[in-house]
Amino acid sequence: MKSYSITHRLIATILLVELLAALAISGAAMLYERHVRFRSFDVMLRGRADSLLGAVQDADDEGDNVMLDGTEANLPAEDIYQVQDARGQVLGHSPNWNGPNIALLNTRAGRPLRLAVGRKHYRVLRLEGIRIVDPGEKAGGITRHIIIFYGSPVDRVWGEIWEAVGFYAGTSLCLLAVSGMLIFWLLNRGLAPLRQLAAEAAGVSVNSWNFVPPERARMIKELAPLTNALETVLTGLEHAFLQQRRFVGDAAHELKTAVAVLKSSLQLLTLKQRTAVEYEQGIERCQLDCERLEETVAKMLTLARAETTPPSPNMASDLAEILRQVSQQFESLAELKHLKIILLAEEPVKSSTALANASGFSSGMK
Repeated sequence: MKSYSITHRLIATILLVELLAALAISGAAMLYERHVRFRSFDVMLRGRADSLLGAVQDADDEGDNVMLDGTEANLPAEDIYQVQDARGQVLGHSPNWNGPNIALLNTRAGRPLRLAVGRKHYRVLRLEGIRIVDPGEKAGGITRHIIIFYGSPVDRVWGEIWEAVGFYAGTSLCLLAVSGMLIFWLLNRGLAPLRQLAAEAAGVSVNSWNFVPPERARMIKELAPLTNALETVLTGLEHAFLQQRRFVGDAAHELKTAVAVLKSSLQLLTLKQRTAVEYEQGIERCQLDCERLEETVAKMLTLARAETTPPSPNMASDLAEILRQVSQQFESLAELKHLKIILLAEEPVKSSTALANASGFSSGMK
């Protein structure tokens, strides 16, 4: 299986989250800029439509009609407009527009509507107003209802919106790049205790069990359990290895002793001419030594298995019998070296007394 880096995955995940956040911020900025700028754009349309309404004057004719005085309206040439009365009579319009369509005629006053004229897109507003003709008369004059359709191109507004969104997006990407490098540096710095801990653990070998974890690893809550686990495992391994080494040494010593006893029994037979009965006794003794050797091997296997289980409480009571068997095993070797084995033990023997006698016996046999 291909290996991977946790640091790189964490950085990629964080950068992906930041990228999604940057996209969300850019989308929110676009909606906000669109709302604010088009709101200001509608206010501008109302102001220009109001200026057209102010340019509607009395026509001074017999029908008391109104007319549009174009000289009083100072409007941009790219804008479109049309002024008409309540009967639908057109009082004036811009030269670049042939008038509103049915959808615009039926739209509600004050509600903007998008309209395409040629290759340009306009935002058109319908505004209704009132003009008074002959206000000096007794009845207060004649009221005329005026309907104004006014529109202006929205390309410039959209350009400003996308410019603002581009600024937010560019700033977010710059922050994303800076934060990515900062996160990479902080993660490497934060994972330094873990690397030191791994280096210390890698230095442990059969010849060197020295494991000293860094103090920073102990101070970090996430690394403290791992540090304690490594210490526990390595301490157990060291204890098991030393126990195995000690067991091998003890086994070699026991086998060497048993072989020495068997060899001494054979040498004892060859020191002088023996009778047939003495040879038979010697051979029986050698057979007993072989059985003891076989028994020693079996006990070592039992000891190897017993090291993995807790000790039995009855083991101390069998120590006296074990010491008797050992003394019998060393009789031939002691006789060869002109030594005498004396065993003092009671039934049942206490572990402390047996150990003391065994220690004295080992001292005398060296």
